[in-house]
Amino acid sequence: MRIAANSFVAPNGFGINFRSPDVVPSEVRGGNSFSGSPASELVRLRSAVIHLKKAIDSFSGSGPLRSTPTTGSSGTQWRAFEVLSADPVMLDPLPATAATLTSTEQINTTPTSYSTRGPEFSGGTTSQATLSGIYDGSNGTDTLTFSIVAAGGLGVNKELEVRDGQGDLVDQFALPTFSQDISLEMSNGLTLDLSAGSFEVGDSFDVDVDDSIGESPRPQNPFDGIREQSPWLESGFEISDGQFEINGVSIAVSSDDSLDAVLQRIGESGAGVQAQFDAATERVVLTHQTLGAEPTIALGADTSGFLAAFKLNDAVAVGGTDEVPGQRRLLEDVEAFSTVRSGSFSVNASVVAVDIETDSLSQVIDRINFSDAGVQSGLNFASQFSIRSSDPLQALHLGSDSSGLLDALGIPEGTFEPIEQVVSRTQGVTPGRRTSRAFASQLRQLAEGLNRLYAGVDEGGFEGGYADRLRSTIGQAIASVADGESFRIGASLRLSLNSAGSQVMRVSDGSQLARSVRENADVFNAVFFGSEGLVNNLGEIASQAIAELEAVLSLPGGIVNQRA
Repeated sequence: MRIAANSFVAPNGFGINFRSPDVVPSEVRGGNSFSGSPASELVRLRSAVIHLKKAIDSFSGSGPLRSTPTTGSSGTQWRAFEVLSADPVMLDPLPATAATLTSTEQINTTPTSYSTRGPEFSGGTTSQATLSGIYDGSNGTDTLTFSIVAAGGLGVNKELEVRDGQGDLVDQFALPTFSQDISLEMSNGLTLDLSAGSFEVGDSFDVDVDDSIGESPRPQNPFDGIREQSPWLESGFEISDGQFEINGVSIAVSSDDSLDAVLQRIGESGAGVQAQFDAATERVVLTHQTLGAEPTIALGADTSGFLAAFKLNDAVAVGGTDEVPGQRRLLEDVEAFSTVRSGSFSVNASVVAVDIETDSLSQVIDRINFSDAGVQSGLNFASQFSIRSSDPLQALHLGSDSSGLLDALGIPEGTFEPIEQVVSRTQGVTPGRRTSRAFASQLRQLAEGLNRLYAGVDEGGFEGGYADRLRSTIGQAIASVADGESFRIGASLRLSLNSAGSQVMRVSDGSQLARSVRENADVFNAVFFGSEGLVNNLGEIASQAIAELEAVLSLPGGIVNQRA
């Protein structure tokens, strides 16, 4: 039904502000409610709505659910007792991890250190001092004082003395009488370079040396930096202009780059890798931007010396991992099973072993189901642990739980007898098995259609104003029958607008759903059939959306005769 103000109203009164066909998408002609949706996206959306409409139309021949009369006035039916956990079993998955490559060792493994490479003389001395080399530890951990003193002798009038913290002489050097660059080799492995300039008697500087704490790199300093701008790379490594490869992508390196600059360049490249300097371990860590076991990091040819200087030539590789569902995690790693211990429990005449170091809940469930106990177990649609005898006439015995797993699951020990039910066969209200199985299949098709419309963009879903309004109207239809934003029918069906991800409608698999249809026929009828039911309302919404999409796609400049 079309009404004024370009709004569609479903039979129960909720509506969506669809635009009239005389307005086209902004990508086709001007902006409107279709803005942000390219024509190709609208074609995809139209296909999804047609898929939903077909699922809705499949209900026309099956509802409302009707009883299947049989002869006789009444009878007895036996049903196996189903033992359920007291609460849903909430098991957090083990998150996926990303592949990494890490420096084989610290970037600078020198075991000793000194406080500065650019000391400054006090007073009026103009010569600039630069320290380099590896401290050999011969002066222990101490403070060395470098002082200019007066001295006698032909052609020499000043000397540089180096004394330790106790005032003992470490080194003594004659200083030139005229300005020139000089290099002084100290007895402790260090080299002191003095630039051309003047020396004033009494000027000095201090340098701390340490024989047990190693040098730390300065990731912010340029590779060719000197004195206080030194990168403090390990002696023997130099970085020059060049490049190296990560995952086939070339990363340019200049001698005046810093480690921080190159790591940022890696992250901004198309290599799919993030890079960082771990100050705690003094290593470079490369991490793939995509989680999972498949993505890898491969380093290629290096003409700059970067990979060698930062110990990445033989980097330590750790592969990524895919997410592990909570049900498949080892019992000892799951917080909900912190009280469980290795042991066993009995199911009927079978003993089920539990090893928390090697078993997951899935493995224990498989062990139960493939045993001779004659039972069916697992997590149902509501995430409750369920166990019942396969034979409706067989009692269920649970006990002798030395592992504590049954207790952790909220499953009581004991004997559970089959349940006897008296049913009316001439005036029964439940549908027959064929009808319930067919209806369950139709529910699964409807769930697939709805979930496709609500899927996230990364799951192939839809975005844009039109898709948002369509979902909003569908949500109103659900809320009208749910008296809120979600509802469930037993453990077999749940409709929830607050559901995480794309699973807006979830239905259980196999016979459980068909059995629920038979046991809850009146509830299913109330929700899905009648003038206010979902079948009628969703059908109207889907039909209107298809008409709107086909109209806008067939306009001049649009896409003509596109069919799903």
